[in-house]
Amino acid sequence: MAIRTNLFGNIKGNDVSEYTVSRGNLTVKILNFGGIVRSLKVKTLNGDKDIVLGYGTAEEYERDNDTYFGSIIGRVANRIAGGKFTLNGSEYRLFLNDKTNCLHGGKEGFNRKFWQADVMDEYSLRLSLLSADGEEGFPANLRVSVVYSLTERNGLKIEYLATADGDTPVSLTNHSYFNLNGEGNGDILGHTLTLCSDEITPVNRDFVPVGEFLPVAGTPFDFRTAKKIGKDIDAADAQLAICGGYDVNYVKNSVGYGLVAEAQGDKSGIKMSVYTTERGVQFYSGNFLNGVKGKTGEYGNRYGFCLETQGYPNAVNSKEYPSVILKAGEEYRSVTEYVIGV
Repeated sequence: MAIRTNLFGNIKGNDVSEYTVSRGNLTVKILNFGGIVRSLKVKTLNGDKDIVLGYGTAEEYERDNDTYFGSIIGRVANRIAGGKFTLNGSEYRLFLNDKTNCLHGGKEGFNRKFWQADVMDEYSLRLSLLSADGEEGFPANLRVSVVYSLTERNGLKIEYLATADGDTPVSLTNHSYFNLNGEGNGDILGHTLTLCSDEITPVNRDFVPVGEFLPVAGTPFDFRTAKKIGKDIDAADAQLAICGGYDVNYVKNSVGYGLVAEAQGDKSGIKMSVYTTERGVQFYSGNFLNGVKGKTGEYGNRYGFCLETQGYPNAVNSKEYPSVILKAGEEYRSVTEYVIGV
C-alpha cells in the first residue's frame, strides 16, 4: 500500500501534513512538524492498539513545550550543563530552557521545526532539515535527514544522517512515549522491562550527568533481567528521588548495532525489542505526565515510558564519556529499530 498523505492542521501559517505508512501488523503516522510519530498502531487479535502517546490536533502539538511527544530531538538530545560548552578553543552559549541547562536542543529545537518530507518507497519516508550556523547557539551549518521505515520483521526503523561544514555536537533521538497496553490505558508500572546495561550515568540535582558511572547491581536501576517497571520505582534511592522515578541514561553493554532493551505490556502481551547503534538509552518512566490531555483522554502520571537511544547526556562537557562531536566533512549515522511482537 502506498504511503498516504493528508492535511493534519496548520501551525503559524504552515500546513502540517500527516504521512501514514502500513506494513504487516504496523501502521505509523508521522508529521512533517517536528518529525513527530503521532501514532503507532499494532494489529492484535483484540483489535488495533495505538502504543504511542500523543495529541489529536496540530494546535495541541504547537502548544506543547514540555512532553516532546514523538518528536525528533536535536541538535543534542538531553541536557547540556549550564547551557554551554567549549569546542576548538571557543565557548558556545545555548538557550537555557531547563533552569540552568539546555535541554533537547534549546528553545526551538528540531521538535519545533518543519521538515521537508519525501516518500522514498511504499514503506519509507525521509525528512530533511538544514540547521543554520548559530541556531540555538550551536556552531556550523548542519544538514540532517531522518528516514522512518517499516521493516519486514515488524519494526519501526529510524535512521539518522547528518553532515556539517564545521565541527559541531550532534546527538539525535526520537522522544516517543510507549504504552504497550495502548495509549490512555492506565500506567505502565505493570510492564516488564529488560535493559542490556550494567551501568548508568548518574545525575546531579540539576538532572545532569557529570562524567560518572554507577553500576546497577544491587540498586533499583538493575533491569538486567526482566522485572516490572513499578517494582522498585518508589524505592528509597537518591537518584530516584531527584528524578521522581526513572529518568536516566543507561550504558549499552555492546558496541555497534545490537539489542539494548525489551519491554512487554502486562495486559496486551505486546512485546517491543529495541536495537540501536547508540551507546546509551534514556529510560524515562513518564514521571511528569499528570494531567496531560492526549488523543483519547487524560494521561496520568507514568502513563507512558521512553527509551531514547542517544549519545551520553552532557558528553560535550564530560571527557569521560564518548564524544558527540561531528567533525566537518564527516557523516553522522545512527540507527534505531523498535521491533514489535504480538
